[in-house]
Amino acid sequence: MRFIFFITLLLIAITGSSQIARIDSLNKIKVFSDDSTKVNLLNEYSYAYCVISTDSSLKYAEQAMELAKLLKYKIGFARAYINIGRVYYYQDNFVKALEWDILGLKVYEELKDEKGIADCQRNIGNVYLNQKQYPKALEYYEKGLSMYEKLQDKKGIANCLRGIANTYMADKNYSSAKENYSKALQLYQEINDMKNMSTCYSNLGVIYMNTNEPQLALDYQMRGLKIKEKIGDKKGIAIILSSLGGMFADKNDAKKALEYFNRSLEVASEIKSLDLLQRNYASLASLYAKQKDYTKAYENHVFYKAMSDSLFNKETLKNQTQLEMKFEFEKEKQKAELEQQKIDALKAEELFRFKLIGIAAGVGFLLMIFLFVMIYKNYRNKKKANDLLTAQKKEIEEKNSILNQQNEEIKTQRDELETQSKFLMKMGDKVAVQHQKIKEQMVIVNHQKKEIMDSIHYARRIQMAILPPDDFIQKYLKNYFILYKPKDIVSGDFYWIEYIDSRILFAAVDCTGHGVPGAFMSIVGNNGLGRAVRESHKIHPSEILDELDDFVVETLRQTNKTDIKDGMDIALCAYDFTTKMFEFSGANNPIYIIRPKQKEFILQNALVPPSGGNDEFNLFEIKGDKQPIGATDNRRKFLNYSFPVEEGDTYYIFSDGFADQFGGASDKHPDGKKFKYSKLKELLLNNQSLSMSDQKILLNKTIEEWRGNLEQVDDVLVIGVRVF
Repeated sequence: MRFIFFITLLLIAITGSSQIARIDSLNKIKVFSDDSTKVNLLNEYSYAYCVISTDSSLKYAEQAMELAKLLKYKIGFARAYINIGRVYYYQDNFVKALEWDILGLKVYEELKDEKGIADCQRNIGNVYLNQKQYPKALEYYEKGLSMYEKLQDKKGIANCLRGIANTYMADKNYSSAKENYSKALQLYQEINDMKNMSTCYSNLGVIYMNTNEPQLALDYQMRGLKIKEKIGDKKGIAIILSSLGGMFADKNDAKKALEYFNRSLEVASEIKSLDLLQRNYASLASLYAKQKDYTKAYENHVFYKAMSDSLFNKETLKNQTQLEMKFEFEKEKQKAELEQQKIDALKAEELFRFKLIGIAAGVGFLLMIFLFVMIYKNYRNKKKANDLLTAQKKEIEEKNSILNQQNEEIKTQRDELETQSKFLMKMGDKVAVQHQKIKEQMVIVNHQKKEIMDSIHYARRIQMAILPPDDFIQKYLKNYFILYKPKDIVSGDFYWIEYIDSRILFAAVDCTGHGVPGAFMSIVGNNGLGRAVRESHKIHPSEILDELDDFVVETLRQTNKTDIKDGMDIALCAYDFTTKMFEFSGANNPIYIIRPKQKEFILQNALVPPSGGNDEFNLFEIKGDKQPIGATDNRRKFLNYSFPVEEGDTYYIFSDGFADQFGGASDKHPDGKKFKYSKLKELLLNNQSLSMSDQKILLNKTIEEWRGNLEQVDDVLVIGVRVF
């Protein structure tokens, strides 16, 4: 947490002072018409205000976006999207920040603006870093880095390297973080970017603090401080001074820690930096408490609370001071009243004493008589008490006799326990020997496990290599998505795509099982599909499935005499670019066709009723044959369905993993329930307005939220294709 707080404050310090100067220069620019120049100026205002006032920054970005849309000035509203994402990033609303960054990225990709694309990818990396999704953050930083390198943009390269280093730092991978900070620092030195140079020095200092290299940590922090002082970055100076104070506090050097905390406090007060004031007062309170100087610890804690509760509101501090003075006055007043009450009580006591002496003689005789009576009564009570003590003594002696007998029994039991203890010690030695043997076996087992896992990971590389590459799919399907989520390292589901004789063939295949067994079957299925098309020259889906069925039975030697019943379910489609005809055949798996409401669906010269729909679209389902690929009773030829495509058609094929996923756990269903095909149909129908890439994001988000903390039960594969 200290690292993230330090990085955030340092970045604000670097940009804050320069943004004020930037706003001053922007204020000198005059724009007299609603044109692209005004859009650019509004975007500049939004960027400059972001670290000063997020509300003002958001206002200018929204104005820029509206004007840019009115003018159809794409680069203008792309930049406005990024500025709005930046506002939400500074407000820690990372979900909205990501949404706006993705919108900006889409526009920049349409414009083929590589610099804008790289900036968006870096921003998305920043969001994932703050959400602690480190693999995602690294993915986008590396995408941005690749594009900046292509553009030979040194500052962009350095910024991405710094983002990668920040990610490794947050993940406590200090060696990788140090390597990337060093590369970024070299580039900042080449372009003489003093502010970012100081940031790298300071962050390297933090690394050396965490790797227990205090002298290097101090050296790098001092380098960063020297640059901050040179460029007049007061907030950056205050941050590094505070960090140095924390470093010396960790080393138990209270004198040095106090010196740096107080220097930081002085600079923070000068620039009225509330967050730094709050941090330094908290650090000083903790340090004084550690030294057992509780008065100063309390004073600094009071100032810390004032910063935290009132955001350094002067009127609040004035009222607090007045309340403290009033409290002290009331306390002194109360003390004076108590003293006066004591004096009055002493006077009353003296007066009472004199009165008591005056009447003492009158009651003395009565007291003597009363005293005699009491002495006699006390004598009688004492005699009774002595008799009672004698009886109790006798009872105690009897109980002592019983206790002595019990002590003898306890001694006997202790001897038995010592004998048993010696026996257990011998048994313990035997257990230790067995434990050592188990440890040796565990070493062997762990080694074998590692070898197995290495083999499985290599098998995943082979399986991924078998799948068709993205550029090949994009070339022929164009408007599509593939949601592919294996349950284990390797998968029993796979997708297959082939182009032959102006026809594109594509399939979603669900092999028996998942993990390693499923992966083996997926290789058999992939080879069978390829042989059916390339060697047997089959082009119709039903013919390909018949050929694949024979291939699986032959490959697995499935006969009536074997127990091997493994196979696969498949939905296979073909589209002829010349005739505009679409064909489908399925083994246990269907295809969903979503078509605009006003258009009918005719299959094999018959009108097909929809199996679902809403106000705009109908969903038609063609069910595959109720038999798998592989050995089965009463095997028959697969049916082939063909129909002409219509403008606006969307086709979906899938495995059963999505619909069979358990989730939605509740008190009534603690183990969850299946998602089901009816909900999948409703989800697809109600989101036809989305692009195919956005549909993929929605499907992935929906199934992850549905699953929650439950285990993924099967491989998931969904393919969506919109009309070509």
